[in-house]
This record gives sequence, structure tokens and C-alpha cells, in this order.
Amino acid sequence: MDLALLRTFVTVHRAGSFTRAAALLGLSQPAVTSQIRTLERQLGRPLFLRRARGVTPTTIGDELAHRTAPHLDALIEITEAELDEESGVRTLHLAGPPEFTSVRALPALTPLVAQGLALRSSFFACAEETLEGLAAGHHDLAIATARPRGGLLTATPLCDEEHVLVAAPRWAGRLGPGTLRHKGPVVLAQLP
Repeated sequence: MDLALLRTFVTVHRAGSFTRAAALLGLSQPAVTSQIRTLERQLGRPLFLRRARGVTPTTIGDELAHRTAPHLDALIEITEAELDEESGVRTLHLAGPPEFTSVRALPALTPLVAQGLALRSSFFACAEETLEGLAAGHHDLAIATARPRGGLLTATPLCDEEHVLVAAPRWAGRLGPGTLRHKGPVVLAQLP
């Protein structure tokens, strides 16, 4: 069986869409569709149910993904480990939102650099794009503001995020000092 077909299959399974998988793999959407059809013909069974917004794996598709994905990931890891061993440095590929990753995550990981770990970071504003890259094997670790769908990625809560309302001085002056704190967000209804 062609490993390229299995790689495409696992990427589609993780991405939940032929279009997203095509973008992750650097292929056209028709090429991904063709590869999945070829694999389905070889296996004699459908692997995905086509939906209006992406695809859902069949029972056989889920089973195939759970059996093949760890092995494909291991092959990628072996290849990367050989590249890292040649340079004498292991590299951690971290992805996440720019502010949190650069202000919190990278400073927390810098002590590992002294122990021989190289850090490579990619910044994404969109959690979905970050998780797609992780699912496709472009990153080793990701920080995202959304939990991954499906069962192939594991998420651990890292912290709670607080959102605050910040106003320009002229807008804050219209409300008066402490008005929002004392009366609550109902006072914002009067503003455009």
C-alpha cells in the first residue's frame, strides 16, 4: 500500500475536510479527493461520509486512522530525529497565538535551550489553523484557544483567559469614572 495515500488519508481524517487537508499537504483538493478514492477502491470500502461542511469518517475510516496514524507519526519522528541527531540538537516546533506564545510560553521553555533543545515557533491568530498544523504534523506542540475536535489530538487546559473592555479616553469620559464598574455593562447600551 502506498504510504502517500495513507498520509493523505490521515491528514483528511484529522482535518475533517478534503479542502483543509489539501492546504496542509500542499496539494489541490481534486488530488486529495482522487487519492482518497484510490485508497477506498483498494480497500473496497468507503472511508468518509461526505457532508456539507467537510467529511465524517466511517467506522472503517476511524479504525484505519487509529491503526495507521501512530505509525505514520512515528516515521515522521524517526526522520526528524535523524536530522536532529546530525546537527546534535533536538528541535521543538511550537505553534500558538503570538502574544501568549512569545510572552509566556517561550520564556518558560528557554531553560531547555541550555540543555540542548532548539525552539522553533510559528504564530497563528486562528486556533483552527494552529490545530490543523499540529494534526498534519507541522508542529510538535500547540497552544490554542479552542479544544481539538476528534480523538487523535490530546488537549490539556493551560490557563483561563480574561477579556477586558478597553475604551479610548473620549469614550470612557462619556460614561464617567467608575460608572461601568458600579452599574455594569447595561450602561453600554446607550453608546453606539
